[in-house]
Amino acid sequence: IGVRLVGSEMCIRDSSNTLYKNLDEDYGDVYTNWQVKDDIISALTTLGGAKNLQRLKEYYLDKNTKNDQQIFILTNLLNFQNSEATNIYFDLLENHKPTREQDKYFNVFEILRDSLPLVISKEQQLAKLMEVPDYRDKLVSMYRQNMRSDSTAYWNMGTLKESIFKYMEKDVTQYLDTIQRNKENHLNYRLIDDYISIIDWTNTRNTQAQKVLNLLYTGLEDRHWSKTTSMLKAIEFGFEIERPVIAKALEDLYSRFEVMQALLDAGQIELIPKAYLEAEAFSELSLFNAIGSSDAYPDILNKLGTFMFKNEAYIAYEYGYTSEEGDPRYMGVSKLEASNPDKFESNACYSNWDELESDWEGQAKKLLSDELE
Repeated sequence: IGVRLVGSEMCIRDSSNTLYKNLDEDYGDVYTNWQVKDDIISALTTLGGAKNLQRLKEYYLDKNTKNDQQIFILTNLLNFQNSEATNIYFDLLENHKPTREQDKYFNVFEILRDSLPLVISKEQQLAKLMEVPDYRDKLVSMYRQNMRSDSTAYWNMGTLKESIFKYMEKDVTQYLDTIQRNKENHLNYRLIDDYISIIDWTNTRNTQAQKVLNLLYTGLEDRHWSKTTSMLKAIEFGFEIERPVIAKALEDLYSRFEVMQALLDAGQIELIPKAYLEAEAFSELSLFNAIGSSDAYPDILNKLGTFMFKNEAYIAYEYGYTSEEGDPRYMGVSKLEASNPDKFESNACYSNWDELESDWEGQAKKLLSDELE
């Protein structure tokens, strides 16, 4: 749908009237209806003006308007860039809420992510909207984005921050219940990641933050990244963590490197088993992380043996992703070196997608030759 903006009031009026008529038409299949009506809403927003703003409000409130169009109107209303549009936007969010459907876009607060002055001026209303579960993760994400882009947001959004912390523990507790997690749209990975980041960026080191982080690193399933990041933040902030909890996190290659680094940074090297810093264990860990950073973390990682290449020691491993017989196995190589706590970094590692051969040592040396020469 094209709209000619030629500076003529009559042309704009005629264009708007045509768009009003088209907005009420039925275009057959669901996809075409969705696409055409979104185009009309965009065109009316581009034309601007009080009449077009009121028409979009009326269309939103029409009982026959589809939920998808209501959400699209909300994402566009503030583009009118006037106080009346802002008032309508918040009225619809508060009193005529759209429905949030699973696995569908619900970006009704997206436009606020780069609108800090407006967010600050409407902070009280946004804080109250935190009461609505379907809005909560989107509001938390919007707050985090504004915090990231402008440090003054911390000092100017105290009420919204308080509202976020008010619901943080409740949301985390519900998220840990996987049945509840699957029922509620707002209980998702992004929300938990945002909560951890907000604790970090606001430097909140009180008992509430400690409890939230503790709930996450003790309650989340293994190999959930937020289980690791919450523990890292707790270590950094000096919160007490039971030794068996730290020991369990160090057992898993998935979290070992990051937890070791956090403990070293915190001056708590005594909590790291010396065996994990020794050459073979640290080489295995380095290779595990190298493979995971470029693809998926392997489920199987077995030592093949050590060998020398150009007067330096290396260790080779086979790795794979299932234990089914006949499934492919690959080979990876790590430099055989112990960790240096004063300069904590992974060993050099090499791998490719060539399947493991019976002459693993010859294959390993060829891999190094290809990579290093």
